Amino acid sequence: MRIEKSPLDGAPDVNLSVEDDVSLGPALAQLEQVLSWTIDDVNRISRLKLLFNDKRLAMKIEPIGDGLADDRIYVVRYRGQSLSLNERQEFEDLIERDHGIKVVSTEKYGARNR
Repeated sequence: MRIEKSPLDGAPDVNLSVEDDVSLGPALAQLEQVLSWTIDDVNRISRLKLLFNDKRLAMKIEPIGDGLADDRIYVVRYRGQSLSLNERQEFEDLIERDHGIKVVSTEKYGARNR
């Protein structure tokens, strides 16, 4: 995960990563506790990768329209070319069921916008 404009001195971008199938959640919670800061603006997350079926999926959070930050709507896209059609459906269903987030494969988005 890449976080832009962190609260550290000079507002540097911060990259967080873990190996294999270890969750980044505990490290994020510790970072939030130590810095008394939460990632409250998804626009700060420029890159994100998830591990699914031993495959890393690049994800991108894109705002839709020009609404104010509090009212902004987002679409979450992922690069699913390494997944079969069944795996894509399984991944999309899992993310929506467990997190309430509808994700869309970039393959569904169309080649003209890649």
